[in-house]
Amino acid sequence: MRIVRLSEINSEMTLANPVYNFDGRILLNSGVALTNTYKNSLYKNGIIDIYVHDEFSEDIEIKTILNEKTKAQGKSTLKKFFDDIKKPKPGKKISLDPVSSAVDDMIEAVLAYQDDFLNPASLTMNYDQIFAHSLNVALISMFIGKVRGFNDLELHKLGMGAILHDIGKYFISEDLQKKNPLTERDKEFCSHPMLGYNTVKELDEISPLSKYVVYAHHERVDGKGYPNGTNGYKIHNFALIAAVANCFDLLQTNSP
Repeated sequence: MRIVRLSEINSEMTLANPVYNFDGRILLNSGVALTNTYKNSLYKNGIIDIYVHDEFSEDIEIKTILNEKTKAQGKSTLKKFFDDIKKPKPGKKISLDPVSSAVDDMIEAVLAYQDDFLNPASLTMNYDQIFAHSLNVALISMFIGKVRGFNDLELHKLGMGAILHDIGKYFISEDLQKKNPLTERDKEFCSHPMLGYNTVKELDEISPLSKYVVYAHHERVDGKGYPNGTNGYKIHNFALIAAVANCFDLLQTNSP
């Protein structure tokens, strides 16, 4: 089994793992031959990478932290929460419980993962707006936290901050989110940590440390980050971990 881009598949390959849509429903089951019809259907659903069996990948086993169904369900949970925050319904209380439960499930999976190396295949490669990125940053952050010996509560606080770190981007234009390169640290784009913090600061279910991660995940030890230009040891290590995870995921997906 190996992971390949849709542009590289051919009729000699078969699907190794089921492919799920954004709501966690199966689009294509494992074992099917990858015809052009299936390929076009996957493209239309925003799928860019899939696991295949072919002559080059016999007897290869890929270990990942989260399975594809769990990733799809996590993105769906996050999208619903972001939508509820952006367009609240009168009289309806916004609950963080589903997001918190998703983070707990991820912690359980991270702790059960035995390798000391984070296989990039564990990350969500099918990029759909900010939800896959948020899931990846949370997963990478908690993996780093595990390696550093964090306990379950610390992992949860770190994971909640990391999975919500870009919620402020949901309030700026989608065109600006995709702008690359940014021109002179575009003021609107660079406002998203503060927008995110203002969005979550009144939510009692989130710890102050998690809120701080949302606020400070673009600060840098050299003081050249934003929104405050805080430097060195004044930045809490949770925010620094999320910053590293954020940069790593943006690099591996070639995003701005």
